[in-house]
Amino acid sequence: ERAKRFQFGRASAEADSTSAKAETEPGLNRLHSQYPIQRPLVRAPRASAIGANVTLLLSSHGRLVVYNVRLGRFLPLDQGNGIYYGMFPDINKNSVWVSQGRSVGAEPDLLNKFDLNADFNSGMTLSVEVASRYMHDVVLAPQSQSVFVADVTGTVHQLQYPSMKPFRRFPVFSRSEHINTLAVSSYGTVWVMLHNQLESKIVQLDPVSGRRMCELEGVGKQSHGLVFIENDTKFLTLSSKDVSLVKVTIPPSCVGGAVYKAEIKVVWRYISSTKDISKFLKGLAVVDGIAFMGMSNFMPTRAKRALVETSLVAVHVATGKLLWIRRNIGTKGIVNVIGAPFVRADSSYREMKTEDFDHLPAQWDISKWDAPTSTESRNEAGKTAQIVSLADLSPKLGKKAGRAIPLNQQDLHATNFLPSNVKFAHPARKPVQAEAPNNSNALALATENRRAKESCINGYMSAVTLSKQKGLAFGQLEPGIAFYKLPLGFS
Repeated sequence: ERAKRFQFGRASAEADSTSAKAETEPGLNRLHSQYPIQRPLVRAPRASAIGANVTLLLSSHGRLVVYNVRLGRFLPLDQGNGIYYGMFPDINKNSVWVSQGRSVGAEPDLLNKFDLNADFNSGMTLSVEVASRYMHDVVLAPQSQSVFVADVTGTVHQLQYPSMKPFRRFPVFSRSEHINTLAVSSYGTVWVMLHNQLESKIVQLDPVSGRRMCELEGVGKQSHGLVFIENDTKFLTLSSKDVSLVKVTIPPSCVGGAVYKAEIKVVWRYISSTKDISKFLKGLAVVDGIAFMGMSNFMPTRAKRALVETSLVAVHVATGKLLWIRRNIGTKGIVNVIGAPFVRADSSYREMKTEDFDHLPAQWDISKWDAPTSTESRNEAGKTAQIVSLADLSPKLGKKAGRAIPLNQQDLHATNFLPSNVKFAHPARKPVQAEAPNNSNALALATENRRAKESCINGYMSAVTLSKQKGLAFGQLEPGIAFYKLPLGFS
């Protein structure tokens, strides 16, 4: 792939130089017209060409965030109310519905309505129980005034809109197929992504008969996301395990329970510079031919996925060019769904236009949203550059009403929460050696060292707990480095 891009770029450069010479050399004009150098039919836009108003709703495991793509600023809406998944608009344009999964269990899942203009963690205005056991994606079908809910246990629920009353159930899938994403076609059928634990497939469901109309196999591995593009003739989806953006062609005739081998094209694939860390893609939206995806380190357990840091990736679909990768997007845990329900009812499953974002909620002042502390981007040569601001080097005291509290170094007061009897040895000081190497002294010394270590560990963890309760900053850089930047009163 790199060799192809290099040859392609060299051909473009030669074409530009040839055109410049042709203005002064008539012979080259005739040669160039007879054997023209192939130029790219589509050029990738600059990252700065993305519309200033393009703003996305990111639902992650632990936080609901609104993110402006041009400025990289974000506005946290809600946190701590279950696992945030699918989204669709309310009749009131300033409110959106977001599904809340509770993992597989006896308690029903919830659909929560949020006021987009409310302060942080105070915007939930209504909760409706849904008879699902682990809700993932939810989508609105505007033509039928219905809401479709994906339940991982194998059922698609149909609700009436806007009352959210149960209407029908389609228990035509299995738990092992792990349905996770929905998309409603222009003629009313529902396409369902089957994660399938490994080799994923897409199934078209008829909401009238309740039958599986046809299946497209081999669309990716542990796939997520379904977005209609090119006049609903193709899908964009994520082969999450392969860290790839894939284009899937929809067969013109897909009825009668037929099974097709999917015609796919890999648009873009992430190539990691570190082989020991595998990535995972989840969450997809498309605006004017640019795909926005969530990418994080692969985590095997749900608890770790709820804490992992997620980046936002932008790729130009027509050329497969990576525009940028951004960290610190305000989410908490893995991103599940990306959309913009405040501008389009089908934003999470159909390509949007920049013009759709001309009318954002009136009370939003994006210039006052939280700014990112660091950004990871890729230049045209494919090298990774990390830009870290000064704000990333000092602790923060958390958030209030959805706004960051500025913290200067002179305002930081270290506090020691450790018990007074806990002592720390200087790191350069060598451990005390026993004078007599007999067994009794060695046992006594080992016992004393063990108690000292336990005292230090217990005191340290108590300090972490207390500082966490008081809102002081702590974090984790990587598996080999534990807590850091903890403002405690010891060296």
